[in-house]
Amino acid sequence: MSISKKWLHGSQVDDMSSMSMHAISAVVAVRDGQVLLQKGAYRGLEKWWSVPEDNLKFGEDPEECARRVLREQAHVEVKNLRLLYVQSSIYKDVHWDLWFMYAAEVKGEPSPGKGNWEVKYFAIGKLPEDVHPQDRPDIEKFAK
Repeated sequence: MSISKKWLHGSQVDDMSSMSMHAISAVVAVRDGQVLLQKGAYRGLEKWWSVPEDNLKFGEDPEECARRVLREQAHVEVKNLRLLYVQSSIYKDVHWDLWFMYAAEVKGEPSPGKGNWEVKYFAIGKLPEDVHPQDRPDIEKFAK
């Protein structure tokens, strides 16, 4: 079954049946005025510091995914978690991402986990230059 003439995030899509779709939870994680960032070993993230993120597993709740991401990728635990926004993005009319962006207060010392080379805290006012451009606005807006 195809869905025709859908408007998503300002882009008209005539037929969604050939699109791939991913649901992703990402987390701006903060501890004592510092934000947790990672350098990933996959998906083109090896050159950027970015917020922890991952695709939802089939049937997984987005909030549970956010908690899992922090456990698996940085080995830290969530104290408080809140949903910031949900965003729908289409890339070249063939790929659709549904992002669940969370803010979290976390506890624990991070260590690299699944898919990461490095993970550490940075002072919010002293972020590295190579923070992923899509993450910087969320960090600056929500990490305070």
